[in-house]
Amino acid sequence: MSILDPKPLTPVSAAAQAADPATTFGAALSATILDQIDTVAADPAGPIQTAVVTATEGKTNVAAIASFSTLKAGLAEGARSMAVQLLGDSTGNETTEWFYKFANAMRTNYPGWTVHYKLWDDAAQNYLATTVLQTGTAGVRSISNAVGTTTRRLDPTVSTNITGVIDARVKLSLSDWTPGAQVNLGGRSGGAGFRGWYMFINTAGVPGFVYSVDGTALTTVFGTATAGIADGGTTWLRYLFTPDDGAGNRVTKFYKSTDNVTWTQVGATVTTAGAVTVNQPVWGYELGGVAGGAIATTAGTVNIYEVEIRNGENGPNVVPALPDLWPPYDLNAIRSSGAPVLTFVNGSKPGGDSAYLGDAVRLPKLTPAYGQAVTMISNSHNEGLAMDKVWLDKYETLRQAVETRLPGSSTVILTQNPETSGTTWYREHRARRLNLLGYARAKGVDIIDSYRAFLDYGAVWETDLMADAVHPNPAGSDLWAATVREAFDATA
Repeated sequence: MSILDPKPLTPVSAAAQAADPATTFGAALSATILDQIDTVAADPAGPIQTAVVTATEGKTNVAAIASFSTLKAGLAEGARSMAVQLLGDSTGNETTEWFYKFANAMRTNYPGWTVHYKLWDDAAQNYLATTVLQTGTAGVRSISNAVGTTTRRLDPTVSTNITGVIDARVKLSLSDWTPGAQVNLGGRSGGAGFRGWYMFINTAGVPGFVYSVDGTALTTVFGTATAGIADGGTTWLRYLFTPDDGAGNRVTKFYKSTDNVTWTQVGATVTTAGAVTVNQPVWGYELGGVAGGAIATTAGTVNIYEVEIRNGENGPNVVPALPDLWPPYDLNAIRSSGAPVLTFVNGSKPGGDSAYLGDAVRLPKLTPAYGQAVTMISNSHNEGLAMDKVWLDKYETLRQAVETRLPGSSTVILTQNPETSGTTWYREHRARRLNLLGYARAKGVDIIDSYRAFLDYGAVWETDLMADAVHPNPAGSDLWAATVREAFDATA
């Protein structure tokens, strides 16, 4: 049985369970799970998870929520990549915890999809390398340049101006890394009067960067070495252009990487006297070429798998990360092939609170555009004494900022798990759960009361489901994942 197999829901009250714990699912859980906890990390879809789901079927009191409907419809159609975003704390950042377990469950139940998992790295203020949980049956998704096709292009109104450092990255493969014609990879540059910048690979396999300061005249910066990739090989290429280094120069660097985290510089740094300001044309970002025209290349197969255009060095990505999320320029635009990608974007930080998650500089980096259909907000443990209006005002600010940042994503509130009695803030955390239940009703926002699932387990939830006073153990995380699963399953 899979964790996503839909089952009917039959509510069971906490009072009934507490009155007769020997016959409730709480006792069944404690009898079948606790001796297997040590094995869950090695097999997150194994006996512990199965036992939790078996024992809790129909007993988590979770109703359908509308926010899952877009995700569910998209997964059924399988036409376009999507993502599930989490903004949370230390109860969801580990591979033994509920969000990773939910991602693995989705992987199992949607074999046609490629499933990726990304985890926030607080030290780097960026995401770690992508973990590939599964490659879909149709293979890796990409767009493939060909003679006669046109680019994919964003509308100018959603093409953020970058007035400083441009940090552009592309994951690609070439059948011939010394191509027969220059391969233009994309940028923001149209015809005369609308030129800004773009990146390319020349016929010798050397990366290059082109920019304009007046919208018409172009300046080209060539790298000093090839990327050294074997024909047919895949790599990340990075084009880092600093128009003003603060010392009166403009600086260009080229890099390669296998994971978009650790970079090796390609060739020498190119430093040119004279700071410049790159033109910001009324023209959208393009991928797979420039100027919206036919891609005149005889380079063979050019596959693009992922792209980032970052506002500043290691800044936030201002474009969709996956090529199939870019709109076509016209009916002749490059088409995607391969399995669609479902990305679980885990923006959880131990100790993170609403101020951390909603920070105006950090939030755009926490929420890179992977086609988020759902954003789960799971934070309450780290809010100290705050409750009632003080707490809800902070929560509202965070939710509004997230929905502005990801306008196509539905918000789901999670009440997390209870803290054991005697913990410093357990009373306040308990009050915030009630605040959120009322807030969700008042605002019309979907909520999953994962907190209740722990209480409904029975009187022994503190010993059976908790690793310490605040954090669930693997069995508790399984119950949490099963609760989210029930809401997903119940959604039409």
